[in-house]
Amino acid sequence: MILADSNVIIFSETEEYPEHKIAVEKLSSFAEEGILINTIIISEVFHKLSIIKNHEEALKRTKNILSSKSFVYIPVEKETIEKALELTEHVLINDAIIAQHAIDSKTPLFTDDTKHFGKIKCLKLIKLR
Repeated sequence: MILADSNVIIFSETEEYPEHKIAVEKLSSFAEEGILINTIIISEVFHKLSIIKNHEEALKRTKNILSSKSFVYIPVEKETIEKALELTEHVLINDAIIAQHAIDSKTPLFTDDTKHFGKIKCLKLIKLR
């Protein structure tokens, strides 16, 4: 099981991106175990797809992700957010919450953003490329 960062999901949903194929392939390889997502990730995916595609397409794709059997939605607990605040010295708040959620879930984070997430020492990363 992995926690998928929004960038990987966005790449998988955007055929025009050069990262599309590898994102789809790698997400598919994790699908049977379950791909964890949370509110922050869904929010970022919807926001970016609204810009890249359009509102209706972003809505459709985001709903498909939420209803997919491959993705498992898990809420972010208050304690996770409290701990994430301590990480904001190194990364932005959304990334801090995503990172802390992966740490608390004892799950590696699957991301293309190793520059920022790599600053968090106890976070296990799976790199897209």
